Amino acid sequence: MADLWTYRNPAWLEGGDLVGYQVHASDGDIGEVEEMADKDGHAGIVVETGHWIFGKKRLIPAGAILQVDHDDREVRISLSKDEVKGAGDHHPRIINEHSHRSAYADYFEDIPHVI
Repeated sequence: MADLWTYRNPAWLEGGDLVGYQVHASDGDIGEVEEMADKDGHAGIVVETGHWIFGKKRLIPAGAILQVDHDDREVRISLSKDEVKGAGDHHPRIINEHSHRSAYADYFEDIPHVI
């Protein structure tokens, strides 16, 4: 079984980081990768969602990434817009706290198609 916080294909990172790439959910565009996240084996991307959820940021676990296209600078994820929205706000100052990471893990692990 794949891990929620591990990239399905580590080769995706060989082309450099994904900052600035457009992110596409299963039902449309959700924003742009603002930063790469990787703390204690918890890898993912932080997405600036733009206006569709009032400029909020969301942490998307690496296991939800389906495809990376370096030529077109795009990332495709297995989540819908509603699933991304339901993840809750990303708080960079508290993401390193175990309880905050656990809340994300609990949310995403209940979505069967994430990993």
